[in-house]
Amino acid sequence: MLSLYLKYIYSAKKYMSFVSVKLLLLMGLILIYSSVGFYAVEYDEYAKKPITFLDSLWWSLVSMTTVGYGDLYPKTLAGRFLIGLPTMVVGISILGYILSEVAAKLLESKSRRARGMLTTKYNDHIVIINYNDLNRVQQIIDELQTDLKTKDLSIVLIDEDLPELPKELDDVDIFFIKGNPSHKDVLQRANIINSKHILILAYDPNSSSSDDKNLGITLMIRTISSNLPIICECIDSQKINLLEAAGANSVICITEFTTNVMIQELMDPGTKEVIYDLTTNTFGQQIYVINLIHAKSIKELREYFSSNGYIFIGVKQGKSVHLNPDDDYEVFENDQIILIGSERPKDI
Repeated sequence: MLSLYLKYIYSAKKYMSFVSVKLLLLMGLILIYSSVGFYAVEYDEYAKKPITFLDSLWWSLVSMTTVGYGDLYPKTLAGRFLIGLPTMVVGISILGYILSEVAAKLLESKSRRARGMLTTKYNDHIVIINYNDLNRVQQIIDELQTDLKTKDLSIVLIDEDLPELPKELDDVDIFFIKGNPSHKDVLQRANIINSKHILILAYDPNSSSSDDKNLGITLMIRTISSNLPIICECIDSQKINLLEAAGANSVICITEFTTNVMIQELMDPGTKEVIYDLTTNTFGQQIYVINLIHAKSIKELREYFSSNGYIFIGVKQGKSVHLNPDDDYEVFENDQIILIGSERPKDI
């Protein structure tokens, strides 16, 4: 038992100050002193119901922690003043100090996490880069945590200017990394090489200079790994090709997308509601793109998905999208199928 305690003390040195380790060691010695002393001095007083050393150890623990059940207590003068008094005074003082320091360390750790000063060890997580608006980031997180594909994945947020993680994000267990996301060491603190998805948001939705910042972030990520899937937001449509050339797998241009929706809404009122319904995971029907493992004809795909409550709308081959294809359109293995449904289907 003593060897186990000393081993614990040695491991605790990494997390506690030198003074606290010495106090912890002293508390162990007091525990041994009081247990042995109580057993030796009070043994004869409990002749009718003999006590064991474990009983003495129990008395020492409840005395040092101020519990004091009263089932055991020193009956002799020596037991009270030579054993009981030192146990209570010294034990309670040391234990109180150690508990207060442990509490302080826990609070400090929580504060450091909220200020983005820690390093994550997450794997297969989602990394969101740049914080520009609480409501928008919350909406992204809500969508991610609703879909079956991503709801169980941890989320890491990287931002240079956010002073502290908002409580709303802390409540849903978002891990915050403070720092410049175009710096390699900051990305490494987010364990980005082992992430599953990367979303790079516009640093400032009102400034096209955000695209230049995101370009630098994308290039830095690509120096770490050439395989990480990057979805990047941009403001200026003229920067799409540049961001794709830098290594972004997909670039979403806010202005270009908004323009298309506005024109479509003008010509076909109600388009906005349809698009919103299809692109949110929180209600209604969604668009899903799944992998085709075994080649099937268009007719077979339509019939199969229709019988399972889905609407087949097209095929994606590489970056080419073919909507509402004819029955004789040729589909190959590893193509992707585009569907509308209420929940994510499995690959077929």
